Parts: sequence; C-alpha cells; structure tokens
Amino acid sequence: MHPKVTNLSFHEPFAIDADFKLRLSPELYTAFEAAEAGGRVIMDYFRRGVQMRAKEVHETFNLVSDADVEAEQAIAKSILAAFP
Repeated sequence: MHPKVTNLSFHEPFAIDADFKLRLSPELYTAFEAAEAGGRVIMDYFRRGVQMRAKEVHETFNLVSDADVEAEQAIAKSILAAFP
C-alpha cells in the first residue's frame, strides 16, 4: 500500500498519512522522522537563503553550508533518540 501524500509544495514539506507511518517498522519510521527533521532545517534555509563555505581552510572545491551541517545534526539527533 502506498502512502497518501497530502501536499507537494516546495513551500511546505509534504505530509504522509499518519496511519501509514504507524504501520512501518521502527527503523523505517525513524528514517521518515529523521528525513522530516532534516527537511525542516533545509526548508528553513531555502526560505532565508544560505551561504556556502569550504569545509577546510585550504579547499575551494569541497563546499558546505550551515544548512548541510544543521540538517545532518537534526537527522543524527532524531536517529539517536530512537536508537541510543
């Protein structure tokens, strides 16, 4: 059974039917929650704008943004909360 998608907009994250998420394995449910947490961070930066910077001082080709770092942290926090 495919999830019911209620919103496909670049302005708001799409919503998956809550009943569908409750039928998932704990691991897959956690993956959905983690993806949504990271997505909220990315969407916030998408609205406000983002600055790119090099990961290391002497690099000019390996770019990262605060959005990347904060989204990764939100994803990790979500997963670690479910699976310490």
